[in-house]
Amino acid sequence: MDYARYAHGYREGVPSVVTGVRRIPPECLEPRAKVGNKMNHVQADFQAAEAGAWPIMLDIHGFVAEGSGYNCFFVRDGEILTPTDHNCLVGVTRTHVIDMAKELGIPVRETNLTRYDLLISDEAFHTGNSICILPVSSVDGTRMAHGAPGPVTRRLMDLWASQVGCDWAAKSLAAIEGC
Repeated sequence: MDYARYAHGYREGVPSVVTGVRRIPPECLEPRAKVGNKMNHVQADFQAAEAGAWPIMLDIHGFVAEGSGYNCFFVRDGEILTPTDHNCLVGVTRTHVIDMAKELGIPVRETNLTRYDLLISDEAFHTGNSICILPVSSVDGTRMAHGAPGPVTRRLMDLWASQVGCDWAAKSLAAIEGC
C-alpha cells in the first residue's frame, strides 16, 4: 500500500466533490462486476482532480452511486447512510464496514441519497480495498459538521485496526513523518 498517498486524509479527511460524470446505469453495466476500465470513473477522477478532491458520482436519476473505485458513506444524527446496492459495487470492504457498524450498535441505512443529503451530513467517509476507511473533510466545499474523522468514522477506523491487527492510518502518517 502507498501509505504516504493517503496519510493526510486519515488525519484531516479528504475533500470530495459531486462530479457531473454519472455512474453507468446498471442496465448497461452490472455494478457488481469489478471492472477496472470504466471510462466514466476515469473522467470523474479528472474532474475531481481539478478541484483537488475525490469524486462522488450520481446515478442517472440524481442519487449518489459511488466514487471512482470506492464506496461512499455519510453520517447524520448518528446513523450511517449509504447508497443502495442497485448501482454501486458491493464489495468486501463495504460489507465489512456495515457489519462493524452493526457490531458497534450504529444504525446503517441503505437508501437513495441526493446531493443535498451529502451537504447536511455530520460526517462522511469512503471505503475500499486500498483505502480501508478514509475520512471526508468536505463535500463541494461544505465542511463536515463533526469534522474529519468524525466520531462515528473514528470508532469504525479503530475497530477495523483492532480486527485486522494493523493500524493503516498510523502507518500512513509514519510514512510521511519519518517515524
